[in-house]
Parts: sequence; C-alpha cells; structure tokens
Amino acid sequence: IYKAPGYVDTLRGNVTTVVAPDDAASRRIRSDFPADTRLAYAWKQVGGTRVELAEPTAEKTSFPYREPDDARNFEVNFELTVADAGNQKIYPVTVKVDVESPGNARMTWWFLLVTIVLLVLITFVGARRWRAQGLDLDGQRPAAD
Repeated sequence: IYKAPGYVDTLRGNVTTVVAPDDAASRRIRSDFPADTRLAYAWKQVGGTRVELAEPTAEKTSFPYREPDDARNFEVNFELTVADAGNQKIYPVTVKVDVESPGNARMTWWFLLVTIVLLVLITFVGARRWRAQGLDLDGQRPAAD
C-alpha cells in the first residue's frame, strides 16, 4: 500500500532511479576505510544524460527521469568521493536506468483491463441467455416452492 503511489507514478512514465555504490565499490570502501569511521560522500556525474541528484552528499541518492516517447535504457556514470578526517578516495559507479519496463508494465495493465472487461461482458451475455431459458446464474433450474 505504501509503495502504490510510486508504482502508479512509474506506470505514468516517471522513473526514479536509485544511485548507490555497486557491490565492488562497496567492498572497496569497506576495505579502504575503518568500520567505525564517519564518512562524507559526494556524487559527481561524469557522463551520460544529465540528471539532477536528490541528495548529492548522501551515501545513497536518487534522481527522477521522465520517460521519453522513444524509451531506451541508458547508463549514467558517476564518481563517488568518499572521505574521512584524513583520507579521500574516488570510486567510479555506473547506474543503469530502466525506462523500458514502465512501458511494458503499462501494456500488461491494459491487457489485464481488457481481459476483465471481456470476462464481465461474457458473464453478462451468458446470464441473459440463461435467464431467457429460465435458469439461474449457476445454470440450474430454480427450485420450485
């Protein structure tokens, strides 16, 4: 229920993509910095379609993207700078943006909607025929009183 508004927004073509260190970068960060260290993060885009990050100084961030008419998946390259009191390292991170799936999801919803409408229509027509034959909705003759 809590994710429904985001799901509906995605079906409408508004894609929000999470930007976070991939597994390789996360392992390197853990090996380069002690576990009890307070770290500062800074994301910088270095290529691809220009995007606006929600929180460029958080460990994980995101960016919204409006699906174009000719939707194609794409990649955005970032440099994640991680620093503590005396050490600073830069890690490359590539984020894959999936803008094709919402279109496929919309097609699935249209198919489901058409299927439901057809089932209701078939049931309605069948019920009228059975009633014309003096049958109940379950296809049986009504019990005589």
